[in-house]
Amino acid sequence: MNRCRRDGGQATVELALGLPLVCLLAAGVLQVGLVARHQLAVQEAARRGARAAAVAAAPALSAVRDEPARASQERELLALAAEIRDAASQSGM
Repeated sequence: MNRCRRDGGQATVELALGLPLVCLLAAGVLQVGLVARHQLAVQEAARRGARAAAVAAAPALSAVRDEPARASQERELLALAAEIRDAASQSGM
């Protein structure tokens, strides 16, 4: 019975030593997940922007005729650029 009394604080000390390490590990895993998520968002925004820029490329002669369409495409490109900036600023890049 004497031994049980002395060992009573052992579990508390082990918890006090182990819990911060487990919390640190969990926070690290969460941080890696967030960085990966933001990296994927930046890549997707860059893909969208590149595709929009490639599709928007029009010959110089039809530029006058396609002015409304070109203005719409420019607005879309500006929106994509803003999306890339926002994703990059969220990921800390």
